[in-house]
Amino acid sequence: TMQHGTTIIIGNFTLISAGNDIVYNITYNLTGLENITMNFTPVNVSSLPVGENITVNITASLYAGFPPGNYTGTVNISSSNDGFSLLNITIDVPENGSWTINGTYCEHIESPDSGIACTILINNTGNIPLNFTVNQTSASPSYSSNFTWPSLYNFTLQKQNSTTIEILYDITGQQKIFYNHTYNISVNSSAGEPLNVIYTVVLNPYVSPEVNITLD
Repeated sequence: TMQHGTTIIIGNFTLISAGNDIVYNITYNLTGLENITMNFTPVNVSSLPVGENITVNITASLYAGFPPGNYTGTVNISSSNDGFSLLNITIDVPENGSWTINGTYCEHIESPDSGIACTILINNTGNIPLNFTVNQTSASPSYSSNFTWPSLYNFTLQKQNSTTIEILYDITGQQKIFYNHTYNISVNSSAGEPLNVIYTVVLNPYVSPEVNITLD
């Protein structure tokens, strides 16, 4: 099993010179495993004396967002004077529903009476599309629940893509007090990492004083 966006040694094989003559020009040719970067260390063996052996490490690299699935390939290990052998390789890439968010708290002053309270950046860092739902879960005071709302309630984010959602507000004609609203941003997939994030929005009635200093 190998996660997308990683480079690891997935295995090795050992070359053994078991006959009574030196084995020359041992090379490896890979078929299959398209779009997976494969490296062999050492890259080839020019000669292998009688009775000696050498281990060859196989390193695989997957780009970020590599699709989940089961991938197979074959390595043809051949020499110039001793035929060839075939080695089958299987790489399993699991689903990854990881995603990030640029914070869990936002505070905005209540001036003007309406506008954008918060801008939230969500990034799908996995290898599958993710379906998101944004729901308000609490409001304080309770009557203020409709004073804020998200620009998107449901959306799909493709792998290795990002988007922004805005929390909008309107307190026109309302009392200038603190309003606290909590939103649950969740993924509709068991592969989601995390499955949800709680985001808090605070509307602040206080405006920082503006200080002007004049030097004579």
